Amino acid sequence: INEAIKSIREISNNLSPHMLKNIGLASAVKNFTNRIVGPKVPNIIFESNLFGKRFNEEIEVILYRVICELINNTIKHANAKNIEMHLNNQDNTILLTYSDDGVGFNVSEVIHGNSMGTGYSNMMSRLRSIKGNIEVESQHNEGTKAIVRVYL
Repeated sequence: INEAIKSIREISNNLSPHMLKNIGLASAVKNFTNRIVGPKVPNIIFESNLFGKRFNEEIEVILYRVICELINNTIKHANAKNIEMHLNNQDNTILLTYSDDGVGFNVSEVIHGNSMGTGYSNMMSRLRSIKGNIEVESQHNEGTKAIVRVYL
């Protein structure tokens, strides 16, 4: 797991924002997910209607980093076998739905309580800076679902 996390950090540092600038958000995310390998790495399904579409650079960078953090959290904490992500543009909104089948966690403790990890805190702060938000649902042994919205 530590090796996979190290690999994710290296990949995300190498791809962002240079790769985003060249190929766009959806292609950079696809490239990122294809390069994550290891025995404990979940199967990642990624679908998007954003291939070939471009957005403000700040929006692309923040969404890319949020996606990397969600994947990193799943690999590091969830012991999941599968991740599914859908990244789409609908009605002047970029919508990311993210789910894993991992062990889950207590949302109120991690996000709203004293044990708030820096990962979720950073995601929430970054998203607010681009008129976005994140909603997270999770329960013990039922995985995690996150919905990210960025209003264009």
